[in-house]
Amino acid sequence: MPKRKGLTGDGAPPAGATGLGEALRAIVRGFGELRPESVMETRYYECADLARLGRLPEGFRDWGLCIPRLDFVPVAHIAAAHGHLPEDFDRWDVSTRTGWTAAHQAALYGHLPEGYDGPDYADGEGVTVSDVLALRERAGTGPQPPTTH
Repeated sequence: MPKRKGLTGDGAPPAGATGLGEALRAIVRGFGELRPESVMETRYYECADLARLGRLPEGFRDWGLCIPRLDFVPVAHIAAAHGHLPEDFDRWDVSTRTGWTAAHQAALYGHLPEGYDGPDYADGEGVTVSDVLALRERAGTGPQPPTTH
């Protein structure tokens, strides 16, 4: 398979890409047919980068922002995986098309707040937030968040 512009042989971000949003845009540009189709998609790349770095602006509310056609996860999931949800976060229900919620994501990566009292959401396969917490407890740890999304 020929290498596409924007990707290195190992799938790493292009040289010189300084942030996740820039790297994702470069990779998407390399696929041609996957160019951002709207201002919303460009905003997603920027917000995804800020969420990963914990730099979303105070009062950010677009937690459900995602790119469904590419099956990219909502911004809330990126922030949850990296432990960057604000203390007053109340959108635990933001989910992917499979029903995996921000609460599932935070639980998986060990960032669900102590004493979480939100709903015990179930995803499309019936996996609840409690199931994820129990699995993580049995394992003694969980996965590390990806460096790119």
